[in-house]
Amino acid sequence: MAHEPWIISDEEKQDYADLLRRSILPPETSGAQETRDSLTECVRSYLDNDNARNFLEAIIQSYELEIASLISQYKTINAEHLLSHVRETDRMTALTGYLKDTAEPAMEKLIRSGEILASRVQGHQETIKVFENQSALLRETLAPVFQQLEVKPSPLFSEAVSTFMTSPEIKTKPNSELAMMTNVYRRWIEINGDEPIRTYSSKHADKYIEMMTQIPGTYGKGKTKELTVDELIKYAKRNRIKTLLKTKTIKNHFSKMSILWTFHEKKELVNRGSNVFKDWSFGRKLKGDGYKAWPEDDLRKLIDTPWPPGQISQRTFGMIVGIGSYTGMRLEEICRMRKLEVINIKGVWCFNICEHLPRRNRPAEAWNPKTEAGERVVPIHRKLIEAGILEWAKSANYYLFNELTFSGRDKKRSVGFGGKFSTFKNRLGIKSSTIVFHSFRHNVSTKLRNTPGGDTGIRELWIDDFLGHEYGHHSEGVKRYLDGIDLENIVQVAESMQYPDFWDIRTLMGEA
Repeated sequence: MAHEPWIISDEEKQDYADLLRRSILPPETSGAQETRDSLTECVRSYLDNDNARNFLEAIIQSYELEIASLISQYKTINAEHLLSHVRETDRMTALTGYLKDTAEPAMEKLIRSGEILASRVQGHQETIKVFENQSALLRETLAPVFQQLEVKPSPLFSEAVSTFMTSPEIKTKPNSELAMMTNVYRRWIEINGDEPIRTYSSKHADKYIEMMTQIPGTYGKGKTKELTVDELIKYAKRNRIKTLLKTKTIKNHFSKMSILWTFHEKKELVNRGSNVFKDWSFGRKLKGDGYKAWPEDDLRKLIDTPWPPGQISQRTFGMIVGIGSYTGMRLEEICRMRKLEVINIKGVWCFNICEHLPRRNRPAEAWNPKTEAGERVVPIHRKLIEAGILEWAKSANYYLFNELTFSGRDKKRSVGFGGKFSTFKNRLGIKSSTIVFHSFRHNVSTKLRNTPGGDTGIRELWIDDFLGHEYGHHSEGVKRYLDGIDLENIVQVAESMQYPDFWDIRTLMGEA
């Protein structure tokens, strides 16, 4: 990889290790961040040409990538530990359930029979004494088991929510997400009552789904906002409202419930393994978000019509659309992509979608993929490489798309482009609300799922990994692809995506 100057080999890292150590201080040192920045700038000032300075930046970025990989490895180890603990808990639950259902009644019958026998053999003190000793021994042996079966105390759901919402890791979330959480937890209490959080089970989750699917899809807006769930159901029936709450929204609700459960599971205020929301199966057919794939005629309109001039250039428009059409990545994932996340794994160029830690005094840069499965590696399609994405990454400053800015209530980088793209496609006569930028994700999903399967075809699990879907399994980021086997599978998925000949990324960019 010597011809790619922004990729650092192991030998080069070793040569410059001392240089990096001089710009790094222990975490407990006062003013560590400021000092590191100062020392790094000092080192840069001594470098006498751009190549040397670029080389230093590449070294720093390489170490940042290694740190991100270590974080991913830690998550994997932690998940394996938790899975082992859950399995052990399930085994103990089955054992104690059997003892409670079988041994306890048998013991009570034995004791009762002994009492009857004792009443019939008055005067036979020796027999009674032997029986009493056996009964005491049996009670003593089983007492610890039944003690574990007792319901442990836990706070009311409303109290658990209050503690959760004021915790440091939650209260700093965007206002829109906090509002959604508050709404979900309020509706849960309206449906299932305010009970100790440990006492809820899957039957309460079923009841939540049953009732929430009967309320209007726009229940959070206008005059219906303050109505209870019961009142919303009556309102929908009275006004014959047909557009009810979608399963996709309820899935998001369950995601918020899962976060709450995980928080209290760590505090042992709910039972281990009781988070029924985490892997709840809604069924494939109920997961649709209402969007459709781009038809060929509309794709022709996109590529035949120039992008309107403005802050976002046609070149940026073309590359963003090209990435979306060949990878199915979410718009915010594309707009947040940084140059250091264009990586090479065993000769395969990939986008590394991972958590972003903010630079100093830039809180909006903090970002997490949509789900744990959203944290993944996406092989770059050959058409994107032919269109110049590697050269684009090489020349970028920090983010791949420097023309984009943070905007909107939640400070996203996709808001400006998303709004302009929506206006553009409406002007082309593509006014359907089911055909949007997210529809490229459906093009990719539909194409890949229609590819023949079998031993040599594309498996459903690989497609879910490629798209960042979370269907009962979790991605492990870069780590799982380092052995080359899984990477080969995902490359097969990526390269299976094809479009008609007229769909050309350079034409979209205005360069053809």
